[in-house]
Amino acid sequence: MISRILQTLAILWLSVSWSVAGTVIVINSYRFSTAATSMTWTVTGLTASGSEEFEILVNDSSIETATPDGSGELTLTASVPASASVVIRCNNLDNVDSSLADASVSASDIAHTGLTTPAANDYPPFSWTYTSVTGGTAAQIDCTLFNARALANLVNNLDASTLTGLSNGDLVDTWTNNTGGTDATSSSTARGVYTTGWSNSLPALTFAGAQYYNQSLTGYTGGGYTVFFVCELTTASASHRGLLLGPSFTPYLTIFGSPTPKVYGYNGNLLTSTMAFDLARPAVVSMRVTPSGKAVYQGGTRLATNASGNTNLAVANISHPTYPWVGKIAQVIMVSDDLSDADMAKTTGMLEGKWAAARRFVICDGDSLTRGLGATAGNDYPSVLASELSTAFDVRNFGADSQTLTNMSSDAVAQIDTPTGTTLNRQNIIVAWGGGNDLYFGDSAATTISDFETYCGARNSAGLLVVACTIIDRTEGGGSWTAAEADTVNTSIRANWATYADALCDLAADARLSDHTDLTYYSADGTHLTDAGYAAVAELVAASVQALAVAYP
Repeated sequence: MISRILQTLAILWLSVSWSVAGTVIVINSYRFSTAATSMTWTVTGLTASGSEEFEILVNDSSIETATPDGSGELTLTASVPASASVVIRCNNLDNVDSSLADASVSASDIAHTGLTTPAANDYPPFSWTYTSVTGGTAAQIDCTLFNARALANLVNNLDASTLTGLSNGDLVDTWTNNTGGTDATSSSTARGVYTTGWSNSLPALTFAGAQYYNQSLTGYTGGGYTVFFVCELTTASASHRGLLLGPSFTPYLTIFGSPTPKVYGYNGNLLTSTMAFDLARPAVVSMRVTPSGKAVYQGGTRLATNASGNTNLAVANISHPTYPWVGKIAQVIMVSDDLSDADMAKTTGMLEGKWAAARRFVICDGDSLTRGLGATAGNDYPSVLASELSTAFDVRNFGADSQTLTNMSSDAVAQIDTPTGTTLNRQNIIVAWGGGNDLYFGDSAATTISDFETYCGARNSAGLLVVACTIIDRTEGGGSWTAAEADTVNTSIRANWATYADALCDLAADARLSDHTDLTYYSADGTHLTDAGYAAVAELVAASVQALAVAYP
């Protein structure tokens, strides 16, 4: 599995998309972890004299358009920077030859390396062929709704990156609604400040305590709605409201941060979670509301739900004169539909990629080695891991002295599974490192193996990606731990990890962690580690986490 994971490092997301919004059809959606110097797409099966316009967009900016040549074929080419989103779309489906519109398109007409053919009657009346990619190997990931403009029922799209004619520091009177609906407007004394280079080299509007925008909302059918909010909170306070929705300026749905994102329902119910990300860096917060309930997400992680819902929208405030946001707001998307988990995941992924706002938990669970006994301040392995990983990861340390696998299992459901396991897609990661204390306190290798498999399997079933770690060397004596028993456990983990986990981190196989008498890496007690030893653990764990993040974006 690891070899397969590593093979996907070049390209994060690749998919066919057949989502229709008016006459626009998105043909392809991509996101890249590394730059591709030249990519070429060829669309075939078009009318030789057709006037269909196809377009390639990189980070939501048009790069090239093309219409069919005399053979009913067209080609689009672009260079793609790292972390960029790429969308290929047909902008005027109505111009496709009507004789093709009802034609039966067979599976053989859809050809693309690594892609699954859509179901019958679920794709447009033309075929397409992938011709070349320079810079990596393609790997399929479902990302249908990659571009916001491809969302059906999109009624509001305020995007700072599409504002034109502005320079850094300019005041913004009107925030244009890219759907063609009502724009968001501000008074002369409450305008947001256009700020360039906020995240991923894209701009945002700065709100410093007095800025806000009003917007009338139309197009809501009453069946439900979904909101996506790209933001950063500079000052943490429960009074900083970022998005207020309702039938009047007395909102019944509010996002605010303190710095944990929270949502108030119209009936005053508060939705929050102790596991929420810090909002002091770019983040995507979303809300899905139906007549029977509502839920708030940060990134792909569901923070909380409530059984009360209301879908009667008429007005929005971006920030508020009484409860002003202090920080950045970059994009607000509103859809007059309660999107499915799959579509929310795809849209969240698009926004996270565009704004470099991806966030996922990495939970480090274990015993005193995970807590960092013997390390100087900030040099336990989870802290070092956090510094080695990008800001897309939020590392949490759940290690506890003397903890066994039984202890870990007993509190994992409430402590880990509930707040981090419910996600729009499998994205949060748990690093499981335990078993040494089980052997020390007298459990057999067989029991330790069984308990480790049970712990990892339960976290996997809860929706977490699991990194299974082997047991490192330690001194014998003072307990029942023996090197032979540990070797038996490690042999089993190496042979069977793929049946209950998603990656193996073979700590025991690293020379730095295989000799408890080596005081460069081990403390004098022969059990715990020095700062150098914990740094070695962090290095090995980081490689496993990064590989999983690529395989499961």
